[in-house]
Amino acid sequence: ELADTQDHTGGTYRMLLDSRAHEGLLPWATIKGARKLLAPGAEVQAVATAKPSDDGTLFLATKLILVGALPASPFLARLLSFGPDTLAEFFDTEKNTPETTYAALAYALRPAQIAQVRALSEFCAGEAKAGRFETLFKHEELRELGDSIREAQGWTRGPRVPKATSPATWAALERMEQRWCTECADETKFVVGTQTFVSVNTNQDVLLNTLANNLPNPKDSKRLEYICQRKRPQIEWMIGLIRKLLLAHKEENDVFQLVDVGGGRGDLAHAVAKYYGSSVFVTVMDINPTSLSAGRKLAHDHSTANMKFLLCDLSKLDAAVLPAHIDLVFGLHCCGGLSESAVELALRSQASFAVSTCCFRSNNHLASLTSMSTRKASPINGEETEDSTRKDLDAVTGLALIGGAKGHSRAIQAINSMRLQMA
Repeated sequence: ELADTQDHTGGTYRMLLDSRAHEGLLPWATIKGARKLLAPGAEVQAVATAKPSDDGTLFLATKLILVGALPASPFLARLLSFGPDTLAEFFDTEKNTPETTYAALAYALRPAQIAQVRALSEFCAGEAKAGRFETLFKHEELRELGDSIREAQGWTRGPRVPKATSPATWAALERMEQRWCTECADETKFVVGTQTFVSVNTNQDVLLNTLANNLPNPKDSKRLEYICQRKRPQIEWMIGLIRKLLLAHKEENDVFQLVDVGGGRGDLAHAVAKYYGSSVFVTVMDINPTSLSAGRKLAHDHSTANMKFLLCDLSKLDAAVLPAHIDLVFGLHCCGGLSESAVELALRSQASFAVSTCCFRSNNHLASLTSMSTRKASPINGEETEDSTRKDLDAVTGLALIGGAKGHSRAIQAINSMRLQMA
């Protein structure tokens, strides 16, 4: 395999990786998930020899050593979920003992301390073993670790220019739009202005206080800035949409039963519970016990009695643990297949739903609607097969993940239209 690499001076080189010829590369080729650690931005030390080439920049690698991590929580979650024996394969240590391995890991995660990375590694490995790897990237300690790495190691985030959308991807997108997208004459956009929520709470900003109090460190200026500029507008919009859906219920319920799917510690759920008060009861469902525990503590500390937190796996959902009646299912940033599970839960419960989708390639074990679509898609020109339909979906899903790329919004709309038609 050929890989483009860049050194600390900005020089670019081509590295030839042949694990069949060099045992030092075997861990990166044989350990599941190891290759994803060789992500753009990760710092890797290569033992290599120069190979003759026209420009003199081709090298044959015999060993790769991880010396610096990418300060992003998904990368950190993957790295730390490997046990010490596996981690030892990625580092150059004289003695393959847990102590030397964690010391090398701490150096890659500097300024983290050995005790900290050991505890995080044991936690992440346990979560992965229990089948909860998909939710690890949300863990607050990983996010804080990434922030400290960026600050200590001088990381900067420059603008990322997306690649041009290829003709093949455009063609796949157009086929998906023909197959799944339909125009509705009476469909209107529902837009909630920022004043919709704020004007209700002129003396006390319930939303901002709720979000700030739900932080591990309420004095964290960076997280507070993120809340004000990004999280708050999202939650304001969702609260307005939830209001519209609840007003559409003709029957007069004493208390509306709401379910927040994948709600974690409940940023949105707490805001909904505080905003609507005793007219709603919110059940937060998530697979991460740490996040749920943090949410319960916040609810207790602020005497929010109209909500509860439920630990559950949606792939093995027991209807007995749910409210007997559900009026509305909602979810903010329902990653990948989780959004499909939320929609299916709403349909089974004959409830309304408001689901914000994202991360279209995660939680694939929950993506039953997507799986169904490749088998039931109607041919466009009579030549499509299940395999070609799946390839179209893969191309469009990739486009939906690239913010700023041409066709990005259309790709998201095509995927969500497909999900709704399957539902």
